[in-house]
Amino acid sequence: MDKNRMRYAFVIVPVLMGLVVFVVLFLAGTKSNKERMEKNAEETLQLAEKKCIQYERRRLEQKTKSLLSLTRWVENYARYVETGQNRKKSIQYIKEAGLTGLLLLDEKGKLLWQSELDGDTKFASVLSKECVQEILSRPRKTYMDCISLEKTDYNYGVVGRKQGGLVLGYKKADEQTEEQKRYLKELLEDYPLKMDAVAVITDGETLISSNEKQYKTIKEDEGWYRRKGAYKQYDLYVFFPKEGVFRERNNTILGCLAVYGVLCLFLVFMRFHKRNGRAETARHSIFCCRFCRKAMCCFRRTARYLKSI
Repeated sequence: MDKNRMRYAFVIVPVLMGLVVFVVLFLAGTKSNKERMEKNAEETLQLAEKKCIQYERRRLEQKTKSLLSLTRWVENYARYVETGQNRKKSIQYIKEAGLTGLLLLDEKGKLLWQSELDGDTKFASVLSKECVQEILSRPRKTYMDCISLEKTDYNYGVVGRKQGGLVLGYKKADEQTEEQKRYLKELLEDYPLKMDAVAVITDGETLISSNEKQYKTIKEDEGWYRRKGAYKQYDLYVFFPKEGVFRERNNTILGCLAVYGVLCLFLVFMRFHKRNGRAETARHSIFCCRFCRKAMCCFRRTARYLKSI
């Protein structure tokens, strides 16, 4: 009876120690992985912000080129007016330059001519700006900017005339080209992130870019953890699936338990072999095999449990 108790005690004690090891590894691994996840979330949001900054710089560069080109066309037109260019050729010039319209004002700011009937009304807020009014007294100055009027974006340039007055030329802002759309879409596409993270850039309504091609909208996501950031008009999101966050913890627990189980089985076998001699080795080997099957069954259940949490 005492031998049986000692035998099962020798089995139960390692099992209880294994449970203690499991709990310690589980708690320590969970804490460590959550800390890493927070750090990775911050790094991923910073990466998404850098990508947005790169795109904004590229967009600003193209916008500046467009404004400079527009202003040069307006400057050329001012020279034509100085030399007495007639109005018919002005209309032809507007078409050649790809402009939407022109306004011509005298030195007192009075409208002399406009290519569109409502041009002065549409750009009244621009003409009243102090920097634009200053051009009337300083004709060498120029001014360029963008403005949104009636849900339409315009680029415009204001140029002074030598004989007094100014010329304001405007053009509808160019829509995004296919190259720009593709560049914006590919900001994060196929970018490898830690812990299987999914990064998303949106404008508040439309998904602009993501490192996952099949990702269509943030409403479809079932991520275990979500972190949100923002850059100008862009909303930045990062999602972490549960299996990606705790993969390292689960692998560590399974590896340690496997090593611990093998070590325990080896000690059990050596104890029985040394204590009972070779005569009873076969009988105790059968016992060890049964114990191994139970241990493997427990190991598989532990693996399934770790995958489910």
